[in-house]
Amino acid sequence: MRRLLLVLMLLGLAVPGSAFGQASSSFSQLSGERGCVSQEPPLLFDEEPIEDCARTRGLLGAYAVTVSPDDRHVYVASASGEGGAGSNGVVAFSRAGDTGALTSLGCVTDTGGDGRPGTDGFCVNGDALLGASALAVSPDGRNVYVASDGSNGVAWLTRDAATGKLAPAGCIKEFPRADRCRAGFGVIGISGVAVSQDGRHVYVTAADPGSVSAFSRDPDTGDLEPIMCVSENGSDGLCADGTALTGASSITIAPDGGQVFVTAADIGGVTSYARDAATGRLTPQGCLLDKAPRGGSCTSAPALAGAAASAISPDGKTLFVASAADEALALFSRDAATGRLTPSSCFRHRVATDADAVDPDEDAAADDCTPAMAIGQAREVVVSSDGRGVFVLGDEGSLATFGRDLASGELTQTGCAEGDVTYKACSEARGLFDARGMAVSSDGRSLYVANQSAHAVSVLSANVAVASRAVAADRRGRFRVRLACPAARVSGCAGGLRVGASKSRAYRVRAGASRTVRARLPKRLRRVVRKRGRVRVTVAARDSRRLMAASKRRVLVRRR
Repeated sequence: MRRLLLVLMLLGLAVPGSAFGQASSSFSQLSGERGCVSQEPPLLFDEEPIEDCARTRGLLGAYAVTVSPDDRHVYVASASGEGGAGSNGVVAFSRAGDTGALTSLGCVTDTGGDGRPGTDGFCVNGDALLGASALAVSPDGRNVYVASDGSNGVAWLTRDAATGKLAPAGCIKEFPRADRCRAGFGVIGISGVAVSQDGRHVYVTAADPGSVSAFSRDPDTGDLEPIMCVSENGSDGLCADGTALTGASSITIAPDGGQVFVTAADIGGVTSYARDAATGRLTPQGCLLDKAPRGGSCTSAPALAGAAASAISPDGKTLFVASAADEALALFSRDAATGRLTPSSCFRHRVATDADAVDPDEDAAADDCTPAMAIGQAREVVVSSDGRGVFVLGDEGSLATFGRDLASGELTQTGCAEGDVTYKACSEARGLFDARGMAVSSDGRSLYVANQSAHAVSVLSANVAVASRAVAADRRGRFRVRLACPAARVSGCAGGLRVGASKSRAYRVRAGASRTVRARLPKRLRRVVRKRGRVRVTVAARDSRRLMAASKRRVLVRRR
């Protein structure tokens, strides 16, 4: 397997340059308390919080995260954590535009507490938030919709665009008991929620018996009214009869609003539906299964076992599916006119082998899909707003980044991070174990990860990248290394470059540009190059303000 990236420490995740500009760039975790926010202790079951994180309330069992359309606020849904306890609500954060750092604004939960005994009054008391596990913000930014599987319902909160704070506004449940929620259908085991781009409709998926439901949305109040549903068994005539919906796990709407796509984890499927923009109604169009019966209504497609989540490119050309059981990322080309999905390529998790491994596995086998690092039990996938960056979150404490060519749609893996490092090519990351949700800001500056077991949200920011993979050094150990600054860093990138243990050298790169910087090997490594002809060395670029962890890369230095 090619080494597309070598040892990026402390969450220096390289992404294709154009994901955030015209040159290579990277993500690094913000330093100190800006790099993460975790639940305020004491925690339940004598758990220890992540060190060096800011603290807030309402993050027990942090499960999903989303960013407001104006990029000013971040919202985290917390379901249940260790032992079944959780905050069961939503925490609101303000977002610093320059760094992406988060500041808590308060929380809305099912009990008004933060999930710990004796905390009633810490949060605003909301309804139908038990098991809050999926979030969506309306395009106009007025409402946040919350799918809560413990409540078997969907709740909506009003959002103050100026302050970012949330207030309960309404809810629909499968089984209301003379409470404040209205009756709905198709929300037992609700698993996903999405708002159409025109803001007129909201769609939810539910695992039992497997369904997708459509609701009309009042743009003034955010209120929802049921329209129709499609379920695996037709729900005795209540819903349209569908197929391959058992264990429905996520929902994605095409950018043009023409189709809706649903993943089904239990059976490894993806189904597509034509959407009537005027009425919001859905009509089944196609079905893909990991192993479809011959002659049936579905077509076989690779790498779909345990299809957990999906995302679509902004141009609507490619659907990405993260599959947990297959430990894979599957890509499908979309026909905008018909909604037809055609398998185009796939990436499958490859255990670390040979020189790539911290501890080599001699029994690793080849696969039809392209091998990829750190996508074991893939459960979440998101795409950057410009369509050039794709990010995959694994259930085994890993995060992988891919670059996407806009013309061809081709993906190339560019980096990875793990909680417990197994690849030399991956960075070591805080708080990735049992990470569940992920979101990218539309300005391309920030990546947020919600961590269920850590009860935290991690904050990564676009950073300067070490773009060179291999360089040639003269007899005195001098060489030039290319650095790239993402366009998202509007003020440019400046700081110090260090090779191994050598003295730091200053660098400055304009936003969206790249340039070469002079560097020199330490004496010990110069002798290695003269003797062996090559050496691998860690090149680290740190920002001058030390706002982030250094961006690092292992670079091959050859004798000229």
